[in-house]
Amino acid sequence: MIYYFSTTGNSLALARKLAAALGDGICSVTRTREKTLEGPAVGLVFPVYYGDVPANVQDFVRSHAFPEGAYVYALATCGSTWAGPSGPFSSSWEKRAAILPGAGQYRLSPTAPSA
Repeated sequence: MIYYFSTTGNSLALARKLAAALGDGICSVTRTREKTLEGPAVGLVFPVYYGDVPANVQDFVRSHAFPEGAYVYALATCGSTWAGPSGPFSSSWEKRAAILPGAGQYRLSPTAPSA
């Protein structure tokens, strides 16, 4: 399952494209009622706010039980200068005893052809 947070629609659009490519579903972090997440993979898609992970996404990570052994990944969207949310986000993951593989910065061109 891919959990997203989006206010402008950019992160939602990315979550939808990712879900279509992976054959997965999406759900808003602000509308998720269950505290125990399920599935072999759990994805998070969210915007970077002032170089940080939005508070409600950090709360989501802290307050939900992730499946043991699940592949957990995150994609952060950013409309301007990348400041890197990996610090506070990584500490949230460490507290949850999860691993976030492949952390890095990737620039997606707005003119790239869509799939």
